[in-house]
Amino acid sequence: MAENMQVSQRTKHIDTRLRFVNQYVDDGFIKIKFVGTNENDADLFTKNLGKDAHERHGGKLVEEKGG
Repeated sequence: MAENMQVSQRTKHIDTRLRFVNQYVDDGFIKIKFVGTNENDADLFTKNLGKDAHERHGGKLVEEKGG
């Protein structure tokens, strides 16, 4: 949506907030980049992940304490 200015009935309610994001994209201040599941730590909070992905992302959130 940040790269496509089309407004539909489903997106009309966010049109105003989206306009300033589009301006930042147009100005080059923000770059939209796809991040796959293997690199996206936010997936831990938004998706049901398998054990490997859960441990990989969750391990980044845990601070190791020295004994």
